[in-house]
Amino acid sequence: MERKGVIYRIQCNGCKMCYVEETGKSSRERIKQHNDDVRLERDRNDIYKHIRDTGHLVDWSKVKVLGQEDSAVRHNYVYLKLSFNCTIWNIG
Repeated sequence: MERKGVIYRIQCNGCKMCYVEETGKSSRERIKQHNDDVRLERDRNDIYKHIRDTGHLVDWSKVKVLGQEDSAVRHNYVYLKLSFNCTIWNIG
C-alpha cells in the first residue's frame, strides 16, 4: 500500500525548475491529479502553466517522494524547498 502524507518533487525536463509540495493524499493519487490538470489544460495548476509558457515537459515517471509528512518534515518544509538544486516554481 502506498504511503499517504508525503512531500514530493516534480522536475521539469527542459530546465532547472521543479515543483515541491506536500499532500495528505498518496503520491500516486496527487500525481494523477497534476497529470489530469496538465492534460485538461487547467490554468489553476502551476505545472500546467509552466509547460504552457515554456513548451517544456515533465516525466511523470521520475517524480520523487522526498519524505513522509510527519512533524519533523513539516518543520523543515521551507528548508527542504530551498535546498534543492533547482528553482522552485511554487514557492509561496
